[in-house]
Amino acid sequence: MNNPAITPETLLSKHNLYNVFSDEWDYFRQSYQGGKAYRDASLLYPYRFEKEGTGEALLLERLRQTPLDNHCESALHTYSSFLWKKKPQRDLAELQDDPEILALLKDADLEGTPLNEFMRTVQIQAGIYGHAWIVIDKAPHQYNTLAEERHNGIRPYLVHYAPPNVYDWTIERNSSGAVETTYLKVVEEERSRNGEVNKIVRIWTKESMQAYRIQGGSNTLETLHNTPNPIGIIPAICHYGRSRLHRGIGSSEIKDVAKLQQSIYNDLSELAQTIRNTNHSTLVKNPDDDASGGAGGVVIMSENTESGKKPYLLQPMLFQMEGLIKAIEKKEAMINRMTHLAPVRSVRTQPQSGEAIKTEFQLLNAL
Repeated sequence: MNNPAITPETLLSKHNLYNVFSDEWDYFRQSYQGGKAYRDASLLYPYRFEKEGTGEALLLERLRQTPLDNHCESALHTYSSFLWKKKPQRDLAELQDDPEILALLKDADLEGTPLNEFMRTVQIQAGIYGHAWIVIDKAPHQYNTLAEERHNGIRPYLVHYAPPNVYDWTIERNSSGAVETTYLKVVEEERSRNGEVNKIVRIWTKESMQAYRIQGGSNTLETLHNTPNPIGIIPAICHYGRSRLHRGIGSSEIKDVAKLQQSIYNDLSELAQTIRNTNHSTLVKNPDDDASGGAGGVVIMSENTESGKKPYLLQPMLFQMEGLIKAIEKKEAMINRMTHLAPVRSVRTQPQSGEAIKTEFQLLNAL
């Protein structure tokens, strides 16, 4: 039976900070993913004639043709390779022979992911959004003994949630002064057979653990379970990346790289257009002139028989392309400098002293 105090509207309500940062999270995710997610975000600056009518089709074609040099993904994976170059050493003390712990090390999420790989994914997620949530969960089946649980494969496992899936949270200090999570609401989405999106909402408090399903089409609510919390704490932690902005909000590693990446993306689109126009001049002619143009296109002059104008070609200047290339190289150098990845990513055209190179590597290691 459904709880009368719980409605789909209250379940889908969000933390105030969620609404502040949600657009940035989407932008960072698109910048990291690239591919279709980046094209669908339409991050090319449209020309004036591309904003309406037939111009929209031209913008879509330009989006399809423009390549992405994904600096966000490259930077985060380079950081990850440095951090995980050596496997972490864990002191498990008296738990080193515990069956549940050993199983967790080999399969952290019950999907076959080892703990090291699981935490590497969390680290990359924290780099994208600034933070990621880790929850220790366990199947709700009740057994009388630990032996029965082990026999049936019931054990704790880890789940990581990206910030867009964590709708609400409360992090505060307890009576001893330690910071702990006292409320957590997570939304999971599943697609049903008929195409509707069913949202499963999980809520943890220090007193209870709840789960609800919201049917996408009818917006009806179904209670999956509502049980007491036997441990009296919420087994969840907010893992921050480089730094913390607020409780439950971290600072993204790619917040500045993403904007430069988008700028380079637009420069690459301009460069592609310039290359096409350089190889194929634009033909300017009267409507009745028997002539055709190449890839550069045709500009039709106004029909005026008294003007005496003759068809001619518009040839782009090569310095325009050279300027774009230099601008892209400058922005790439800025990305390398702000991420401290110049020692491992840039091709050096000027000699550097050994001390300068050593300092750059120290900055990267410190980061």
